[in-house]
Amino acid sequence: GLSTTWILDGMDETSTLISIDNDETLLSIAKENLGVDRRLTLICTDGADWIKRNAGQKYSFIFADTWPGKYLLLDEVLDMVEKGGIYIIDDMLPQANWPTGHAEKATDLISYLDSRDDIILTKMGWATGIIIITKR
Repeated sequence: GLSTTWILDGMDETSTLISIDNDETLLSIAKENLGVDRRLTLICTDGADWIKRNAGQKYSFIFADTWPGKYLLLDEVLDMVEKGGIYIIDDMLPQANWPTGHAEKATDLISYLDSRDDIILTKMGWATGIIIITKR
């Protein structure tokens, strides 16, 4: 996935970054290494709950690495991307560790994204398969 350090390096002083995870251990590593950066907010919560609580908010960049932001609440998350904003997902190329049926889910997701006329998407056959979307 994208490194939080890399994202922070590319942000200006007025930018903010919210990183959400349901694993406090992972967040504690980020806090230890990046916690002094006032632009970073780390939140330990369920991703789906956070998305539901923050519906209506707009963001210029969303990286959706897990189920809530890619599959479970996709329309809600895409609605959170501001016009001209970027939405990135990974793991779109077949993976050896995918459970039975997941390949079809990924294929269906890509087909659905292709069908939307409010986004422009670029599929990258790179790494685990990255899709970069810009909101029209």
